[in-house]
Amino acid sequence: MKGPGGRRRLWTRLDPAWFLFLLTLCLVVLTVLQARGSTLTRSIHLVNQSRSLSLFVLRAVSELTALSLSGSISLMLERLKWMLVCRSGREGASPTRFTHLLALDESTPVLALLALAGSPTVGSRGTRVWSVLRLLVVALVPITGILIMSESGE
Repeated sequence: MKGPGGRRRLWTRLDPAWFLFLLTLCLVVLTVLQARGSTLTRSIHLVNQSRSLSLFVLRAVSELTALSLSGSISLMLERLKWMLVCRSGREGASPTRFTHLLALDESTPVLALLALAGSPTVGSRGTRVWSVLRLLVVALVPITGILIMSESGE
């Protein structure tokens, strides 16, 4: 879609990964402000009508944050995987190992990632790094939710 002057509109040029990242960032800031009881969120009358409504809003925004963070992480891993595949097709580039792709694939279960990260039979250090990175990314979503919600009880 073209706007005035023949330029493409912003929402048609904006990459979904960047949109999700910005949405996640905004939701994290909003969640932290609400959990901390910031003066910015205290002025919102709808949120602060009662403690139960305030807690409900905090929980809902926290879950939306976790959902958008999961989407951002999934998009990032998918792009990383395809970047490795495309790079290996270029002339002079080293081929991507199957275990690298296995470590980045979203269908690989946690026990298989642990086996790839710690098994002495896996000869590639890169596979171990990708497996550990993916395990950390998988654990990131619940850990941030726990940390944010633990701060709200003070």
